[in-house]
Amino acid sequence: MAKKPVKNKKTTKKTSVKVKPEHYFFVVDGSVIKDLKGLAEALDQMSDDTFYYHVGELRNDFHNWTKDVLKEVELAEKLLDDKTRESHLIQVLKHIVRKIK
Repeated sequence: MAKKPVKNKKTTKKTSVKVKPEHYFFVVDGSVIKDLKGLAEALDQMSDDTFYYHVGELRNDFHNWTKDVLKEVELAEKLLDDKTRESHLIQVLKHIVRKIK
């Protein structure tokens, strides 16, 4: 009899904040981000044009959303200074890994 894989509920809770639909992040390309994992996936897949619609000299929508909705202040502060899609993705992935440990 094969063993069932064991899910680590603590890990899931640490990295997955439930966001109400009215607080989802609606990306200009039509995609929707619902949580931290979704943010990492979106940053990995989105075009630079889409990214720069949300991040520029006067705004950083990802910073605002992670701070105000996800309440991930430490991550939000790091995103504030990052101006490229790749650096945002790296910061989000590092943050997820730190939360799992």
